[in-house]
Amino acid sequence: MRRYDEEERRFLRDNIPGRSYAEITATFNAWNTHFPLLEDRVPSPPITPTQVNSFCGNNNISTGRTGHFQKGQAAHNKGKKWRPEWRKSSTRFKKGNIPPNHRPVGSTRISRDGYTEVKVAEPKKWRLLHLITWEKAYGKVPKGHVVIFGDGNKQNFDLDNLLLVTRAQLVRLNQQKLIGASVELTKTGILVADVLNKIGKRKRGGNKNASRKNANT
Repeated sequence: MRRYDEEERRFLRDNIPGRSYAEITATFNAWNTHFPLLEDRVPSPPITPTQVNSFCGNNNISTGRTGHFQKGQAAHNKGKKWRPEWRKSSTRFKKGNIPPNHRPVGSTRISRDGYTEVKVAEPKKWRLLHLITWEKAYGKVPKGHVVIFGDGNKQNFDLDNLLLVTRAQLVRLNQQKLIGASVELTKTGILVADVLNKIGKRKRGGNKNASRKNANT
């Protein structure tokens, strides 16, 4: 369960009304990236729309949005008529203009696979937050290695939960479903993966020797 400090709770209570869960999530994560640094605090992990929904339910807070036009509310295009000149290139988006959906550097988003990404440079350079977190502590991820979540929770960015494994270990972990519900279980799974990989390597070596022997007889 996500825990919030008083400053985070106050920010959410002040910014939830009138916004969608996606808007609240983006607003909170952008604020959480920069504001804590002003108070010499470490930013807490980003939140997801699902967590915003839970916060609203647990604290009896409503966004006030229904997703439907309210009675008496005018449509955004009421009274406007389409004009042929709108199709001209001179009225389209121009190079150098900032689109309304632009995300500033430091923004976060959730990928389709459930990983949190951080925008690190313009125009569209994003990196995985768990890799950034690990590299800040230990340096660049070695070639042929990946960082995984020890407890399988892609929103747990605690350094103790981020484990460095080789790609060969990861293949075996996924094949044998050895990534457990806790760091300790996954660390045990890594040891098992190493044993299985060694057994597989010996078998391949034995098969090669047998083939050579048969070829010489």
